[in-house]
Amino acid sequence: MMPRKLRLLPKSRDISEWAAAILNRTYKPRPMRRHGASGTPEYAAFIAAKYRCTNPNGPDYVRYGGRGIEFRFSSFEEFLDALKTEDNPTGLRPSPELTLDRIDNDGHYEIGNVRWATWEQQCASRRPGNWNQA
Repeated sequence: MMPRKLRLLPKSRDISEWAAAILNRTYKPRPMRRHGASGTPEYAAFIAAKYRCTNPNGPDYVRYGGRGIEFRFSSFEEFLDALKTEDNPTGLRPSPELTLDRIDNDGHYEIGNVRWATWEQQCASRRPGNWNQA
């Protein structure tokens, strides 16, 4: 017996055709591709860094993408791999007190220039500026 060919739902908006396709099991939804990390602090850091560098409408774009900082990770998995160290072989954030940091503040978000750092470490690598101006 030959297996039935699966097809997309009918193009018509007639509900009976849709119901028939589902009941006859000729419709199979496409599986969603996921990495399983949405909702984690690591994924939130990934999305926030990407947003700061790529969205000109974002409030922090001027300080990141606007001054040439690029987000050079093509996937979340590549991002986690870049955060792996001898002390942290998974790349996951080891402590809730740590945040994503660029080692070279004028460098891009890329392999070799990102780490999990404390606020004290981040303040030490902050670029100088006049904080009294609006």
